[in-house]
Amino acid sequence: MKKIILSALALLGMGTIANAQFYVVGEDGKILYSMDNGTPAYVTFENPIPCGGVIGEAVDLGLSVKWSSVNLGASNPQDAGGYYAWGETTVKSDYTWDTYVGEPADFNGDNKSDLEAANDAATASWGEEWRMPTASECEELYNNTTQTWTDDYEGTGVKGYIVTSTKSGYEGVSIFLPAAGYRNGSGEPFSVGSYGYYWSSSLKANDSDSGRYLGFRSSGFYPWYGSLRFYGYSVRPVCTGSLK
Repeated sequence: MKKIILSALALLGMGTIANAQFYVVGEDGKILYSMDNGTPAYVTFENPIPCGGVIGEAVDLGLSVKWSSVNLGASNPQDAGGYYAWGETTVKSDYTWDTYVGEPADFNGDNKSDLEAANDAATASWGEEWRMPTASECEELYNNTTQTWTDDYEGTGVKGYIVTSTKSGYEGVSIFLPAAGYRNGSGEPFSVGSYGYYWSSSLKANDSDSGRYLGFRSSGFYPWYGSLRFYGYSVRPVCTGSLK
């Protein structure tokens, strides 16, 4: 939390200016506070957290959060990256209930519905600026973009969805979600090139064994289903801060 102290007398040169207008402007040029005909003694606001320090970039689609351009564990947009069980923060070799250690204490009867930072794979790997999207943020992505299936993303041969903003002023801005498949058991990933599964940080309502995810195949894109938490799915981090 940062506090900026404004002195009306200092700003006005010990005098009075009619119809004066005052602004507090952040480092990115955005107006954080404005006031006509006077000025407050104090303006208090949260310091914007920068989205940076990781592979890839934060993409502003005009939504409530910025979406990373790459999956967690990936180096490029077309890379699958790692596979994570819901509530676990590292990849592993076997994905079953027997090997599942992602049961966070937060959900033992206290009615919480979203992962906290300690159990969030994106936060654990990329720092506090980043986290897994909530189910509502996945639905926001779906409702404010067009989703276009491609069999060959930018000549890489990777299949998946180009997700392009439809928000005013952000038209044409997009991210790519590769069809990375999923992990179950100790074998190779299933359905690579055919399906994509991306965890949200939200539990499925009325089913504590399942988490919500954003999923797709060539014939459809859907952000509202749930799956058992031990499955190894992709993670696409989001940031709530400002762009660097």
